[in-house]
This record gives sequence, structure tokens and C-alpha cells, in this order.
Amino acid sequence: MRKFLLFPILLLFGFMAFGQAAPDLKKAHLKKVKSFAVDSCEKLPNGFSKVAFRTGLLASEGIFDRKTKKYLVDAICDSIKIIGENEKLFYRIYVDSLQSLVSGKGKTIVPFDTHTIYEKPIYGKYWLVDSRKNRDANFTAGNFAIYDENGKILLENAQTIRETEIPCKVVSVDKNNLFCLVDLTDGKKALEGYDAIFTRLLGEEQDGSSSVYLVASKNGKYELFTSGNAKIQRIRDFDYLLSDLNVIPNEINVIANLKRNLGDWERERSYNFAVVTKNRRFGIYDFAHRSFVSEAVHDSISPWGNTTIDGKRTNLIYGKPISEPEMYFPKGVVFEQNGKFGVMDASGKIKLDATYDGIQEINQGIFKLRNNRKFGLYFMSENKIVAPKFDHIDRNLSAYRKRTKTNFNRDGTIYEMRKPDRTRFESLDDRDETAFPKWLKYTENGRLFGLADSLSNKITPPIYRNIYAIDSNHFGIVSDSYGMIDTNGKLVLKQEFEEIRRLTPEKNPAFYEASQNGKFGIFDASGKQVFPFSYQFHDYFFQTESEIYTLISDSENPYKKLLRLDKNGVSVLSEDVYSASENPNTIVVFTTKNFKHGFIDLKSGKVVPPEFDNFVFGTNYIIVQKNGKFDAYLDSDFELKPLGQSFDKVISNHWNFIFTQNGKCGILGKDLKIGNFRHDKIEAATTFSAKNYFTERDFEIGSRYLRFWDKPNGGNVGIVDSDSKILIKNDFYDIIEFPVFAEKSQLPPYLEKYRNAFFIGIRNLDKDRILVDLIPLDGKNTIGFEAPVGWKFSLTDISENGRILVRDKGWSIFYDLRSGKIKRAIPEAFLKIDASGGFSTVPTDENSYRNTTQKFSKYAIDGLLLSDTITTVYTARRLFSLQNFIVSKNGKYGIANVRKGLVVPEIYDGIQPLDDRFFVCRKAAFLGLINENGIVQIDFAYDSISRISDSANSSKNSYFLTSKNGKYGLSSQNLKPILREEFDEILVGRKFIAAFKNRQLYAFEPSGKLYWKGDAGNARQDKSSLQGFIDYNNNSAFWPKSGNRIAIETAGERHRYPQQFQSFEITGEKLPDNVKYISRTYESGGYTKMFYITSDGVKSGLSDKNLETILAPKFDQVGQIVESRMVIVANNKFEGVVDFCGKTVIPMIYESVYYDENSELFECVKNGKTTYRTEFDVVVKM
Repeated sequence: MRKFLLFPILLLFGFMAFGQAAPDLKKAHLKKVKSFAVDSCEKLPNGFSKVAFRTGLLASEGIFDRKTKKYLVDAICDSIKIIGENEKLFYRIYVDSLQSLVSGKGKTIVPFDTHTIYEKPIYGKYWLVDSRKNRDANFTAGNFAIYDENGKILLENAQTIRETEIPCKVVSVDKNNLFCLVDLTDGKKALEGYDAIFTRLLGEEQDGSSSVYLVASKNGKYELFTSGNAKIQRIRDFDYLLSDLNVIPNEINVIANLKRNLGDWERERSYNFAVVTKNRRFGIYDFAHRSFVSEAVHDSISPWGNTTIDGKRTNLIYGKPISEPEMYFPKGVVFEQNGKFGVMDASGKIKLDATYDGIQEINQGIFKLRNNRKFGLYFMSENKIVAPKFDHIDRNLSAYRKRTKTNFNRDGTIYEMRKPDRTRFESLDDRDETAFPKWLKYTENGRLFGLADSLSNKITPPIYRNIYAIDSNHFGIVSDSYGMIDTNGKLVLKQEFEEIRRLTPEKNPAFYEASQNGKFGIFDASGKQVFPFSYQFHDYFFQTESEIYTLISDSENPYKKLLRLDKNGVSVLSEDVYSASENPNTIVVFTTKNFKHGFIDLKSGKVVPPEFDNFVFGTNYIIVQKNGKFDAYLDSDFELKPLGQSFDKVISNHWNFIFTQNGKCGILGKDLKIGNFRHDKIEAATTFSAKNYFTERDFEIGSRYLRFWDKPNGGNVGIVDSDSKILIKNDFYDIIEFPVFAEKSQLPPYLEKYRNAFFIGIRNLDKDRILVDLIPLDGKNTIGFEAPVGWKFSLTDISENGRILVRDKGWSIFYDLRSGKIKRAIPEAFLKIDASGGFSTVPTDENSYRNTTQKFSKYAIDGLLLSDTITTVYTARRLFSLQNFIVSKNGKYGIANVRKGLVVPEIYDGIQPLDDRFFVCRKAAFLGLINENGIVQIDFAYDSISRISDSANSSKNSYFLTSKNGKYGLSSQNLKPILREEFDEILVGRKFIAAFKNRQLYAFEPSGKLYWKGDAGNARQDKSSLQGFIDYNNNSAFWPKSGNRIAIETAGERHRYPQQFQSFEITGEKLPDNVKYISRTYESGGYTKMFYITSDGVKSGLSDKNLETILAPKFDQVGQIVESRMVIVANNKFEGVVDFCGKTVIPMIYESVYYDENSELFECVKNGKTTYRTEFDVVVKM
């Protein structure tokens, strides 16, 4: 009897795995395993193979050592997954819902248990395991362990594990919710017993090496550590951290990073600052540089750095007291001086003096100003002020005054104007991409027009029949004739022309074309004529940033003038030009009437006179012909240089040239080196179709090889490279091609080694047959096979196991690319390699894809027939991993694997995949679950089977949901039953399972242990935190772990936002008895603040998140919080607004009050009539 090498316990597990099969079937299968009657074999590195056995419905896998002829892993495993490669090869083994990890040499790394082993190791060498060993002792879903590569357990029973920026160190949380820092190199805890550990603070040591700084808190104290020099060293401690390091970035970081003038990207990732206390004194500390920005000597510091020194308020970053930033990335700072407010830029330079009652940054670099209860705007980048004269200004830059509305653009200009009663304005700037038109034409009588600016200031009187925009600085005016004015209304061209238009593009020097008596002249922007009349503009246009080249022609002369227009005016480059065109590399070629060619380099402006008979463009050079001979070239600097020899004819081959000299052909290499190779005929070996699809790199590869003949009219062909070296002699093949596959084309990884890797040589055997040779570039190991005439090579005809498919006379023949021998021949005319690596028959026309009665055939990767009864394109083309296919026979269904063949016989009435491993199968009226090997995982006794998970981590917390007679049950992802089929509904979260039955909620641990049960009401899961439930009908939220409930804002009124509650992290901790509601407000910059609505049993009030009283309980109702400084309240069924000091903002006389965050106005309803009011109770018109 064979000795089991590594897993003596596997035999026991093997019987467990076969437990649902009949004893005779188990015995037959084990006998098959022992006799090594392998059904499939997959070769692995280092002399091992993964082998698989199948007996009826039983299947198993193992790892076999081909050298010792013994098992490394016994072949009684449900499945084995290969992880990694070469020296880092591991096997993840599944046996009856148990998992284990084994190294490539057979050493056990993680022993068998009902845990999940993560496929990707931490830091490349440590294995993370979601352990499920302690099910009966306070088990939690996040029970993690870490093993090293030798199988040593480094960490266990951790609730969470977080990788850090410090190599080989993780932060974990133990069962007592205490944080520790674990060094995975030895499994020791570098830090432990802390309430929190932050590790995202990056900096440098004094020697310039990088370091990660850690802040750890314990019992309200904070300690700072550094990881420099691979050691965790304690630097100092603090009494308290006022800044919340969980809020990124917090207020002090916003201010400090603004002063450092960091870009938005850097600001988002730089959060090294915190307000700290030491010995009850406050300071600002920079963790990354291990130093105080301001020493801890202050009585207090606000979260954004304000303090008091010698009785004067100041800011420790900017030197003046500032207002709290309104957004994550402000463009400026609002500062205070003598009770007034102003604006500084990021550097601290005063941009707006402190003369305003209030200032608020409402958009990037745009500030709302307040003086005497009136509002204005300051646009910092334009340094433009709109004086405070409006009753209200919202964040959309809409300003309201005297029931009128004015809209501002971001540059401070008005883009929607109040139009005078008798004057009509129209935009002239139809090419402007903004909503704001810069120029207008206006009319007062509907017949004549004038020019106005964006503010409706009239520039010219309405005296023209029409005005149109010529460009951004000039306008055409029309009366009896055409003229041109500038933006000041100054006449540039008199009204004496038949037509005026701009000749040059906007980015180039401005020139204008004006016609008179059918002739055209050219004028510059000042109105000076720079080219006489009699020519008309021609539609050739070649431009750089500073120059324009164009052709003009006289209607009486068939030839044209070539002009250059630049800042110096107009110059004539050539008098009699026949044509001109732009060629590669921004070169203009022009041809004169005597058919001589000249060149213009648009990069340098160099002009080569027209003196050449012909030319040939290459990638780097232009070969030119003069006096019938090609003997010179233009280099990249546009200098004319001799070739050294003269040629009768030159043809471009992208990166080289083919020349003819004295009746023989030769090659000019990429560097114009002339080779000694001469033959009667030479041409490119690569044909490029759809040239726009190919890159310069593709053309370079394709031009490396050329084919040549001894006879100008044909004969046998050979291959020579661009250096004139013969690679294939011209003594055998009739055709040779070098196929280039575009760099853009996507290929499966296994095909990359065949891309641009060989020549195709073809020799005609007879009128119907050809011999095909695939010739590698090194000329070794040529593969040959026969094919019909007309055969075309395609990379997609090469399979993953190194075989090429050739269709020949109704057959599909597989040739091995190593030996050239036929491996398999199949009588299928339309076989094609599919995405799975196997082969399928494909329909011959598009309509066949829709014909569900047509049957397709599916072949494994080695050509074995899997099924010829696939009736849908879906199952024939793909299924999750592309390895398993649903097949049918006589109305029954099974599963075929592209490598293993038929793994599940056609015995089921229906099959539906859940993923690449599990399939729901139907027998008669009942459903069951099988795995990819056909082993039954869930018996056939259910009405439905599906997979459910919490949306936050579906791969980790995944379950099987089963139903029977309308009731639901649950099994773990390892198929262990958790809940029986007795519940009306089941939901899963990160840390609990909730099941509803008879209007009762049952909360379970993931193991199935009951937490708590109680009245469910109309509860639904909190979709954001996945830890609690919200009962909207009863206006409450509660936690399944403890059953604690708290009231939430009602859903029936417009100003209540219960949906905001869903984004809270529910902890289940009991709140004080006077807390009635939870409310939350969102600031414009993305800040979020939480408030508690409190109650004394009769009246309601408001407190902050630290339960400090803001408003004492004296209101019947406390509702919507506005900008963290005002709140909507109600007494005696009437609503109004008070600020956080209790001062009335809007009196409580309205039936309802609602704050619109977009318009920043209060919508007040009284006697059914709605008015819109500012915080100063001023009515505005929307």
C-alpha cells in the first residue's frame, strides 16, 4: 500500500468528501486513485503535475511528483488551486469545506480548517487567514490570523488587520478592541494596548532617509513614534490631540497646507499637523518633521489655529485671526482685524482690506462680502470687487436685489443682464465656450444696430444695417458696403468693400481678406494693406504658431503665388506654384509650373527652393532627385547633403529605402548606409492594410525585412534584412511574408510570444495544395504543414497549448508548433479558437447566432470533443472563468470543462451557474447545488438557491440562501448550515445576520449564535454602515447586537432627512437619555458635523457631538440645521429660524420653513403663500 507523504489526515478528509456518495462508488473511486488511472493531468514547474480522477459523480485532485512517482498531495482533494509560480509556488487545497495551504515543495503552511485563505500574500510573503476556529467562544466575523512562509503563526484572533506604510508591519485590533502594531518578521508586537494607532504620517529622518510616524492613544494620552532605521522609537507624548486624525484633512491641515502653497493633489495627501496639548497648554505639532509649528504655550487654540497672545487674538499660521475655512481646498484666507474682515492669499499677502462685516469663500477663490446687511462679491484671481448692494447672493453666484436677479460668471462678469425696455441685445460672441457673451449688438428700432459690451454699455450708436463678429477683437459692419471696427468702435477698414473676413486662424498673426470689384487684397490688424488686390484666397493653409503659408491665385492665371504671412507682413516665396500639400513631419511640398519641387519646414521656417525633379519621403529623410538621378537627401535639420552614390529609382519602405541602380535593386538602411547586396527585384516583406491602425513602432518592425528575387518577373523568393544580410535563400519558396500584428491589437498573454516572431513561407505543390512553413526569425525549428490554396495565417488560430489550427477540406487539423506533427484532426469545417482556450464551431452567418435550435460543438484544449449539443451561443462562448460549459443531451444538462472534458454527465433537468465553482441544478421540481467537479454540496430539496453577501465585502462575507415552502435558510460560504428554513426574510451585514419571522427580528453572529431578538416593526437594514437597522414607521434606529434604539427624524416632513442617518457608523453604544434625535449637516467644502437633538421630556434643544448644550430645551420641535450656525425650530405649530446663540433669524410665524441649499434661501409658507427670505429676513424674488 502506498505511503501517504504529507497528509495522513487527508484520507479521513477524503472519506468525508465522499460522504454523500454510495459506499461502492467511494470504493471504486479510491481504487482508481491508488491505481493512478488519471482522467486529466496538468504539468506544473519543478517536476510536479496536478492530476484529477473522476468516477461517476465523484471527483478528486492531487499533486504528483513525476520524479519520485509519489504523491506530494494525496489525490483525494475536492480541488486544488495553484497560487504563484516558480519558487513562490503554493497550493490552496479544498476538502469538504476545509482549506489548507501547502508550499510547492509539499510543506504545510496553513493547516486544514474551516477558514478562508487570502490568495494574495501580505507584503509578498505573509498569508492572511480569516480564521473560524473559535465559533463557540465569543466568535466575531473578523477573526484573522497571519502565517509566514514556513507555516509559523505570527498573529491570531485579530478582529481587523491593516497593512501600513512600514514594511512588514501591520496594525491589528484584538478581541478587547485594543490596537497593536505587529512586526511580521518575528511576530512580536512593537506596540500594544492602545485605543487607536495612526500610521499615515510620512516624513524624513535627519539623515534624509524616509520614515513613517505613528501616533498612538491610550487612556486619553497620545504618544508619537518613528519607524526610522527599521525601529519603532518613541519620540514624545501629548496630553490630548484636539485635531481629529480620522478626519482627513482636518481644519489645521487645511490652513497649514494652504500656507505651504501645496497643490490640490498634495494637500489631499498631506495631513501631518495637529493641535495638541501638553501640561494643559496648547500648541501645533508637525508629525512629519517632529517639531512644533507653535510651541505648546497657549491657553487655547481653535481647530484652525486661532489663539490669544497678550490679550490679542491671532492665528499661529498666518499671524492674524482667521475664520474657519469653508472648504477642503480654499484659495484664500478670511482674516479679522478690529472686528472687521478681509482676505489674504495663500502666502499671507493682504488682497482685500479688513473693512467688511463678514466674508465667506463660497467658491474657489470667490468670496461673498457683507456690509450693513447687504452682500457683494470679491473675485480674488481677477482682484475684482462687486460692492455690497444685494439683498442676497447664493453659491451659484446669483445676486438678488429689489426683486431682480443678476447672475455673475466666475471671472466677475455678468452673464445675464437686465434688459432695458426699448433696447434689444443679441450675442455677437457665438464662438465663446462660456455661457457669458463678451460682445453684444443692440437695436432700438429693430432696423439699425450698434455695438455694446457685456454690461450693455453702448460702444457705437445703432447706425449699421448689421454687425457680425470677425474675430475676438474685430467686428464687421454693414451698410451699403462692408467695413471693420475694433472693440472700441474705432474704424479699422472703411466701408468700401464687398466682403471682409479673417484670413488666418485665431492663434496666428491676424490678417484679413477684403474684396473689391471682384479682386481680393490682404490687410493686417491695423488696417494696413499688405498685399495688393487682384488675387483671391485659396483653400491651402499651412500654419505654425507664428507663421502662415497660403496659396493665392489670380482668376486669369492658372498658377498661384505661395505666400508667407507673419508679424513682419507678407512675403512671396514662389511666383508660379502649381500645387502644395502638407506631408509627414509638418513639411510643405510645393510644385511649380515647370514641375520642380520645393520644401518648407514648418518647424524651423526653412525654405528649400523648388529645384528638384522628384522626391521620396522616409521616416527620417527626404531623398531628392535632380537631373534624373537620386543623389542627395534632406536631413532632419533640412540641410541638403549628398548620398555618395546616385540611383535611378528610390522607393520608401518607411524606415529604409529600396533603390534601383543599373537595373539592379539594393537597400538604403535606416541610417542611409548603402549595402553591397544587389538583386533583380526587392520589395517589402510586410503589407500594411488600414495604415492608421499601425504605430510608428509597427512600421519600424515591418520594414526590417525585405524579400528578393533573382528574376524581375518572379521565381523563388528569399528574405534579406535592412542591413542587406540574407536570412532565407531564394531557392525554395514561391511566397514569403512577414506578418506584423499591430501594437494596439489585444492578444491573450500566451500569444504574445508569437507576435511578429516568424516568417511564413509558402511553396505551391499543385493547383489545390500548398506547403506552409512557419520560419522563426532565427531560422531554427521550422514547422511545416500542408494547406489548401488560399489559406491565410492568423494568430488567433494558435491555441494555448501550442497548436495551430488549419481548416482543410471540411476538416480542422491541429499541428504541434514544436514538432510540426498532426496532433488531432476533426471533421468540422468551421472550428474556431474561443476565449476559453478550447475550440467551438461557429455559425457561418450572423442570423445563426439568434437561432437557438442550431446546435454547436465544443472541443477541449487538446481537441477532444466535449459536446456537440450546445444550443445557445451564451454557453458556447463564455461562462465566468471560461473553463466550464453547460452542455445538453436528450433534454438533459451537464457540465464540460475545457481541459478536463465532461465533468458532470447530462443528468439534470436544468443548470444555472452561481460562479465558476458552484452550479444550481434542477431535478424534477427540486433544486440542489453541485461544485465544478459535480459533487453535490446541497441536497436536492429546495425551491430556490442563491448567493447573498454584504455589499461592502462580498468576497469575504458570502452565504448561500435556500428556500423551502416560502421560508428561508442560510449556509456559510463553506456550505455549513447556519439557519434552518423557517424565516420570512434574511439579511447579512459585516458583523451579524438578521432574520425576520412573524414580525420579530433575530440577530445572529455569523456562526449562527443568537445575539438578540425583539420586535422588528418595519425595520430595514442601514445600507451604509451594514451594522444597524432603521424603522421609518416608528421613527427609530436600533442595533441588533444590543437591541438599543434611538429616535430619528421623521420622514413625513420636507425638512427632515432620515436618509442622511444611513451614513452614520452605528456602534450600538447607549446614548444619554436626553438625546431624542440624531441630526447631521454637510458643509460646502465636504466637512460633516453631527448634532444631537435633546429633550427634557417636554421641550427639545440642541447639543454638539460632545453633548455640549447649544440651545436649551425650549422648543416643541428642533429641525433642519443650516450651515452649523442656524436651525429651524417650531413652537405652537409655527416655524421659524434661530441661530446657535438663540437669536431670532426668522420669526416663528410660518406654517413651514425649509432651507434650500442651492439658493441658500429660506422657503417660508404662510397662508398657503410661499416667500423666499435671506437670513436677515429680506424677501427676494426667485
